Amino acid sequence: MIDTNEFYVDFKKEIQNVRQSLDSKDITPSQALERQDDLASKCRHNLIYLPVRDQDTYNSDLRALLTFIRGHATQSKAKFKFSHRNLTAKDDSTATKHMLSEDEPVLEEQAFDVLIDLNDTFVTKPTNSPSVTKIKLFNISKSVVVMDQASYSTAEIDDISDSIILLYRVNGPVYINRVTNSILILACHQFRMHKSDSVSTYVSCSSKRPIIEKCTNVTFGDFPNIGNFESLTAWEAIDDFSDLSTERVWTRKDNSEVQNAVERGLSKDDLSLLSS
Repeated sequence: MIDTNEFYVDFKKEIQNVRQSLDSKDITPSQALERQDDLASKCRHNLIYLPVRDQDTYNSDLRALLTFIRGHATQSKAKFKFSHRNLTAKDDSTATKHMLSEDEPVLEEQAFDVLIDLNDTFVTKPTNSPSVTKIKLFNISKSVVVMDQASYSTAEIDDISDSIILLYRVNGPVYINRVTNSILILACHQFRMHKSDSVSTYVSCSSKRPIIEKCTNVTFGDFPNIGNFESLTAWEAIDDFSDLSTERVWTRKDNSEVQNAVERGLSKDDLSLLSS
């Protein structure tokens, strides 16, 4: 049990300290991202004790801190890897430019991949460096993200709309929050989705019991079973941690359309699947 008021004060104090330390250049953007990740982990660990009305505030503050760190890295042209050099964005005429340009240096020791503020974009990454263990995807809309070979220990997916996300190798938990009208294709150890609506999920989950809470209109199907993917584990049941008096909010869905799209190779054209 924690003192929620004390936890909140410490949380705000750490955010302010990270901001001030970045402004004074006492820490690097890479070190700031590590501290942001530590804060996010503490919030997840103590989620059961935090008032529901405050959870959006914590999430909003964490996203704002991430944007602040990203701004510092870009403005100072720091050697900061929000994405690897071989992470490619295939933009069309309306796509938003979002990656560090090719002539900007990349920090080889960064432990994260971060995709943030994407709109109308296709992003793919076949592999990643062994030093990169986590991926964060924030504020993504009308986009397709394909990580079909890159391997991570943890993934965070937050504030996603009208998009398709494929993560093949997450050896630990995937934390999902505020996803709307999207398709998630995930192979992971543990699946946790919170406050999401109209999401089609196709999951390989080695814990065999994906967890949802405060979600509506969710469908679950099996992860595409094609030759490119190995060691898949079918889920057996969905655990809904919402109020037990509510009706079941999820249904099972056939994965044939998504399987065909993944086998063919996902593209932005597959956003049409969102309306099917």
